[in-house]
Amino acid sequence: FYTHLGLEQAMPLYQANDKLISERVMLAWRHAYTGVYPLSTFAFTSGGNPFAIQGAPIAKDALVMDIGLDATLPHKGLNMRLAYIGQVGGQVQDHGLTGRISWQFD
Repeated sequence: FYTHLGLEQAMPLYQANDKLISERVMLAWRHAYTGVYPLSTFAFTSGGNPFAIQGAPIAKDALVMDIGLDATLPHKGLNMRLAYIGQVGGQVQDHGLTGRISWQFD
């Protein structure tokens, strides 16, 4: 169980002829109340002993970031996003790059 407190901002950088490129920034402080060491227990349906898998720990307090660009071509039903995502706190750091392309059609 955790909460976020922060801000999110989106602003168009370029707009012309039904094309839109915008930046999006999310910065937040995340406070974890419980579950900083994720643990899940699994078992095979065919039988056998259950086993546990522990995930990477999260920091009790961390800076969470999502900074990226969105591009939209509505007349073609195309949406794209490229972003840096990360969290930094205590002895734990997590950094990544994410991309998404979606195409909507009738």
